[in-house]
Amino acid sequence: MSSSISVPGLPETLATTTSVRVPSVKWAQRRDRLLLTIEAPQGVSPTLSLQEGTDNTLVYSCTASSEDSSSYALSLELFGSINASETRMQIQKSGAMLVVIAMKLTAGPHWPRLLKAPGKAPAHIKVDFDKFIDEDEEEELANAKDFDLGDMDNLSLYDDPYDKDIHTDSEDSDDEDVPGLDKA
Repeated sequence: MSSSISVPGLPETLATTTSVRVPSVKWAQRRDRLLLTIEAPQGVSPTLSLQEGTDNTLVYSCTASSEDSSSYALSLELFGSINASETRMQIQKSGAMLVVIAMKLTAGPHWPRLLKAPGKAPAHIKVDFDKFIDEDEEEELANAKDFDLGDMDNLSLYDDPYDKDIHTDSEDSDDEDVPGLDKA
């Protein structure tokens, strides 16, 4: 998957390398954040920059290991606004994977897509179904956190005042003996 590409906003050191590869990206979202996983199998020393403003561009680059002369580069113009100051990244698996948690500028409904450009996403960008939560499921999880079974200890709060037979010793037609049945 080696190809020479021009990625705007990349450092000059990458512009002079012989081969630039595009890493694969998996993404998921919540109401308030994006979860991005950038996979560059031989990448070391990753750099990530977020350009806030009208374009909200995420730029990733890394140099390859000493065995390979290629580098990895990626530039994503995101669908909505992000807060660069609250965005965090974590390198995993000795530089092979970079996990980015980008905070949305305003929490709200899920974005219909990751990129600003309409249409199908490029082949290297995929939904991360391991982290994916549907917008409705996210709302249910938030409501479930507020639910406490300990609040049901006092069952008299849930008593139906019109249902006297269950909670009183009053006689009811259901309590009458049925003719023809012998008691053992």
